[in-house]
Amino acid sequence: MVGFPGFSVFMTDPVDFHDAILVHNYTFGGDKRHDLRSQLQVLDQSGDFAQQRLRLFETLMLRHTPTLETRYDLTAESQTNGGQEQQFLSGLFTLRHELFESLITTFFAGGNYTALTDDDFTSSQLLTGLNFEYTKQVPLGRLDLSLSLNFNHQEDSERGQVISFLDRSLSFPQAGPLLLSGRNIIPGSIVITNTAGNRLFREGLDYRLTSFPDRIELRRVIGGAIGNGDTVLIDYDLGPEPAATIETLGASLAGRYTITEGFAAGLSPYVLFRDVSQDVSPEDPSRIAFDVRTVQLGVDYLVGPFTFNAEYEDQERAIASFDALRASARYQRTLGLNSYVRADLSHETINFRDTSSTIDFERALAEWGYAFQNGMQFALRGLYRNERDSLAGDTQGFEQSLEFNWRVRQTTIGVSLRNSMLEGDNVSTDSQTAVFSFRRTF
Repeated sequence: MVGFPGFSVFMTDPVDFHDAILVHNYTFGGDKRHDLRSQLQVLDQSGDFAQQRLRLFETLMLRHTPTLETRYDLTAESQTNGGQEQQFLSGLFTLRHELFESLITTFFAGGNYTALTDDDFTSSQLLTGLNFEYTKQVPLGRLDLSLSLNFNHQEDSERGQVISFLDRSLSFPQAGPLLLSGRNIIPGSIVITNTAGNRLFREGLDYRLTSFPDRIELRRVIGGAIGNGDTVLIDYDLGPEPAATIETLGASLAGRYTITEGFAAGLSPYVLFRDVSQDVSPEDPSRIAFDVRTVQLGVDYLVGPFTFNAEYEDQERAIASFDALRASARYQRTLGLNSYVRADLSHETINFRDTSSTIDFERALAEWGYAFQNGMQFALRGLYRNERDSLAGDTQGFEQSLEFNWRVRQTTIGVSLRNSMLEGDNVSTDSQTAVFSFRRTF
């Protein structure tokens, strides 16, 4: 890498990249109510990060009656990353049934199998679950209840070498961290780029990383080069681990009462309880069971173009237990047929009990969009965030962006311009990003 004030140039060896995707849809049965979707992807890349991938997706949807449908998903993949061969096979069966338009029952069962050829490592997983969703008209409004039960059994053989994963596509959420799940992820192996793979994001400037035994939490830095809600590609390694059997049992219960009549119309209180318990055998001090108990209490209030929310969350877990208070307000309105305006304000206070630390942050977003009748669309956004972290220090960020898209038949042209400014106790940066895209579908 060659660096100069204001910009950097990354130089690598030449890379040959070939990627082909074939998609086929087939509908059949009376009224064409059943369908089969097939997708085959072939990828070959040479150079410093050589990889080959052959991936097949199959999805079969059968609609037996107006109230009963089943779905069958199959994924088969063979890939080689840096000379390391991996095989993956996954299958899932889902049944969905509606009763009297008030009770929806969903049952699923499936499993997956992973093999690392060079290390004789295998991992097999069986999973099943049952979900109920109940809706009932009650005095002054509607009552929604849901109950979920799920079980996961995983068998891992001893892993003597590092497993590498390349180009895993994940999106940063609007709020909270991006979770990279997996035991013994090596933090120093994480590489994050944009979806085109031609821009490298930097830890501390574009994102922050927090490591746990069962996951990695990634938070984007306001003022960095990662935009709000952006999708990125992540490379990472899993370190060696002994053989183990992991069983996870989860249950959740949620309820919401939406008032649609009377003076309190628009008010919607809700509650959520979730419990996840995990058993790992044989016992190993390096493996921490992922036990989590979450309670959320909140209320939404919708009045005209405004939506207000207040919420309390208490989460007990083996590491980093916390309680949080959140409040937000949103204004969204359509201006004629082709334009809209939106504004968001939010505040959150998180108290981590293990470290007696606190994070407070406020967020403000303003957005205006317009769609022309000739297929052109653009959106202008401004985002401000003020964060006060008792351990990491204080930061303030201001980000402005302009997005333009023009669709003409099968062709879409896009332009995105973003200016970001970040000031804090430990950092001070300005960055400008321009992205041009061209897409044609056949």
